[in-house]
Amino acid sequence: MKYVYRVSFSIIILFLLLIALMVVFSPYGEGGLYENRFLQSSIKINATKKNAYEVLGNSNNARKWSVFVHHINTLNSDEITDGSVGSLRRCYQNENELGLKWDEQIIINEINKRRRLSIFNMVGFDMSAENLLTDQVYEDIDGGCKLTFTLFFDSTKEISLIDELKMYFAAYTAKDIFDKNLVNIKYLIEKGDDYKRIHSFSKQY
Repeated sequence: MKYVYRVSFSIIILFLLLIALMVVFSPYGEGGLYENRFLQSSIKINATKKNAYEVLGNSNNARKWSVFVHHINTLNSDEITDGSVGSLRRCYQNENELGLKWDEQIIINEINKRRRLSIFNMVGFDMSAENLLTDQVYEDIDGGCKLTFTLFFDSTKEISLIDELKMYFAAYTAKDIFDKNLVNIKYLIEKGDDYKRIHSFSKQY
């Protein structure tokens, strides 16, 4: 019986150690952009930030660069211009619009500088959370611009410990998606009509 207890205790300790390591090395952490924890991914683009801003402001372009979203439907484009504050859109992972989907609304739009989107109504995810925000940040640098994607919780809301833990683990996948999307966006902007995807659309996520 003591042997069973020792084995069980060792398994529990190992499990807790693995969780601790996942948290410590997670790409979700602190940095210079915000006071709260966040995930970020950046890339240099040999184009103006105005060009990058305009490409990402067109929801139809997501089909060209996203490795996770098959397409995006705008929900109120008859009232509000796509990419502007108040613009609502629905993201679908599958062409038939079944399975994973979620809604986004642009809540901040600083022309050629930043867009902030709220993420909500997540359907079909194994792991999901409320009060999620994502920024597109555009900065001038030598030879072009830097585009940064971030993902974080709304700091004005109370976030549960469970949702924080979810983010630590989900950040590994989210970072991989961000990195691949940014590479595709870079080449879409730089190559124009000659653009070919570097990273293909994938359902492995």
